[in-house]
Amino acid sequence: MNKRRVAGIVILIVVCASILTGCTKNKKTDEKETLDSVSSHNVENPFELSEDDESISSILTVASYGYGILDRKERYVYEGNLMEIPIEVNNREDSIEVGIMIFIDGIPQRFSFKEDEKLLEEYVKAIELPKKSKVIKTAVFTPTVGKKGDVLKLHVTSLLNPSYIPEGESRSFNVNHSLLDILPVELEYKADSKSLDYKENFIESIIMSEEARSDLQIREEPFNDIQLHDDNAGRYNSLPCIPYIEGSDLNLKISAYGVDTCKYRTTIFVNHLPIKTLYSNDYYDYYDVSVQKDYLARIDFTINHDEISEKNNFIYAISVPLKEDANVNGCLKTSTKLLLPKEEVELLLNKDKKLEEQKIKEEQETHKENISSEESYDSSLFSFIGISKDNILYGLSKSNEVVSIDITAEQIIGRLSLEEQNLNLINYSILDNGIAIASYENKKPSCRFYDSSMNLKKTVDIESLLSSEKPLQIRDFWVSRDGERFIYTDDNDKSLYTCKVDLTDIKIIKEMEVDDRGPSGLGLTAYGDGIIGFRTSKEIDNKRINFVGTINEDGTGYEAHKLTEGIEQQIGGTQISKNTVLWHDVNVVDLDTSSGIVLVKYNDELKKIKVEDRAESNHVILSNDGKNFATYLVNSNKSTAVIKVYDISEEKVLFQIEENLIEGTSKVEIALTTDTLVVLCGEGIKKYTY
Repeated sequence: MNKRRVAGIVILIVVCASILTGCTKNKKTDEKETLDSVSSHNVENPFELSEDDESISSILTVASYGYGILDRKERYVYEGNLMEIPIEVNNREDSIEVGIMIFIDGIPQRFSFKEDEKLLEEYVKAIELPKKSKVIKTAVFTPTVGKKGDVLKLHVTSLLNPSYIPEGESRSFNVNHSLLDILPVELEYKADSKSLDYKENFIESIIMSEEARSDLQIREEPFNDIQLHDDNAGRYNSLPCIPYIEGSDLNLKISAYGVDTCKYRTTIFVNHLPIKTLYSNDYYDYYDVSVQKDYLARIDFTINHDEISEKNNFIYAISVPLKEDANVNGCLKTSTKLLLPKEEVELLLNKDKKLEEQKIKEEQETHKENISSEESYDSSLFSFIGISKDNILYGLSKSNEVVSIDITAEQIIGRLSLEEQNLNLINYSILDNGIAIASYENKKPSCRFYDSSMNLKKTVDIESLLSSEKPLQIRDFWVSRDGERFIYTDDNDKSLYTCKVDLTDIKIIKEMEVDDRGPSGLGLTAYGDGIIGFRTSKEIDNKRINFVGTINEDGTGYEAHKLTEGIEQQIGGTQISKNTVLWHDVNVVDLDTSSGIVLVKYNDELKKIKVEDRAESNHVILSNDGKNFATYLVNSNKSTAVIKVYDISEEKVLFQIEENLIEGTSKVEIALTTDTLVVLCGEGIKKYTY
């Protein structure tokens, strides 16, 4: 059945945010099936929500209701008399209030309920529904738009708990005022309506910049959506309210965007009443915007201070699809926000900041207690990140957590969920005493520093390191082992940079000889003990040539090795520890490293250490003292791997062991300290002294 023809909603505690941005934006399904389902009021009630629906009954709900037009027709006719639309609302859970709204051609209509003692016309008519109840109301109204001969779309929408206003310390509407809509019907005019004098303004869409995409926190493939925000550069975006100065007009913005091409008519409401707003030098009742992929329509408007002279003001906007677009796309609504005096909002902002600081402190104090001492420390890991000099192993779990393990005590000492922290990873840097995680948080780059127990020590906003010529990203970002300096590149130039972690003492290490950025341009591959590993790409004689090399962080000691032509994407990896630099899986011109050679710069001597074959040189780990490296090679039986530890100085194998592969994979994971080999294999984590 088409889910917008007869709408039902189950509002979940865990998905409040998605409901506020509109859960009914799905494309419509087969119309004939829907018509048959609701053609007669005597058929099985289409608004009933089945008690046997496991997808509903097995989860905690805040509200669950459905509604629709009774004896629904595809086309209604206006002949100059009052219009009557019967509406049924069915509540399944606890007592709720449902507000009904009617739009014609995207314009809100005042209406009353025929059954009420007083025929009070309103734009939002509230219906009280006791637990597990059904109410039928007949909406009565005279259209305020349309002329004889017109055929316009009529939308019936609903709001959850429209009378709700947050009280006390809470300023959030949460799921209250969330919108649900159903498929529109057609309204044919055989007489002119008593049209009001509406004034519209069409807002042109422009190509969306990356900066705008970041500010709006837009997913890669969003539904069509609208957002309401203030004009304070995002300062108050984290709050469910908007500040105003008493006696002053209020400047606000609405952003409309999406992936499905659609024309919408947008009305701004204050306290459930549509208002005129100032755009440029004129007042308008509504705004028409056209949404399409990668384009943004932004309405910059002003509310006269007379509209917000009372207490407990709230604001939202609703966008209604027009004409044939209404058969494909649903109505959109911004979240409802309180309008509060600026002084009160500033107090809330400071309070939220203090609460966040207290939350971090409490998490730090209780973190170790949350780790079960009975948990197997080797059962949750899926891959290794690296190992510090104090024998703390960092790895990733199957549930995308960063896990820290004390190898000596064989015990998990810290956890951090990347998903819960909403971190879009750039990379990790293993520190002498902890780990640094560079990531994008809401598409803004930052670096978080954690101790070995994964307690957050500090966060550094690194966005200011980027040039402002155009929207860009930090492509490569590394932290020194002592946690004192950053090394990075950005998308606008071809230079290596360094600075202190307080973002001072910014220096260009070297402007690299490359033609472009990107996968085949400049990139950092390693950073440790004052040495930077890099890869570059340059066009020579109409051929793309790759190089790998190193440079000291003070700009001295530049060294690059030209790679053999024809393997542009196979430029291997770089590892640095102490004064040792290791390249693996590379094919260097004039060095014959194609048949299983690990290239090592050790005590200023360039060594070619032979391993069994090219496949073994794919999997190499350098020890944290720079004196040894370990490899693994999957056997032909595809169930085990041979792991070897090599002495770099002697160029020989010190230790060899065979282990089962990690279940469901074709790999093992290895890490190497000064004297210990750590292996994650089919039986879990194992340690060997060599």
